[in-house]
Amino acid sequence: CNGISGRVEVTGTGLRFLNTTPSTAIDCMGGFDETRLLDMLSRVDSYAYVGDELQLMQGNQVLLRLKRNDQDTSLQ
Repeated sequence: CNGISGRVEVTGTGLRFLNTTPSTAIDCMGGFDETRLLDMLSRVDSYAYVGDELQLMQGNQVLLRLKRNDQDTSLQ
């Protein structure tokens, strides 16, 4: 529901999200917990590709699983 701004550092399989904050202040609907997402992003220290999934991890623990949405046409 909100855009997120910040920096990303990538080194080999290391990955860190730095200074992540919402760039807009829209209330999220549908039970989306933006605070939890930002907390998880701050804990990410590595990533892996497994099949068609990008896994954002802290150590060996998968925090987030992301898949490409080919139906999203908002980015051109």
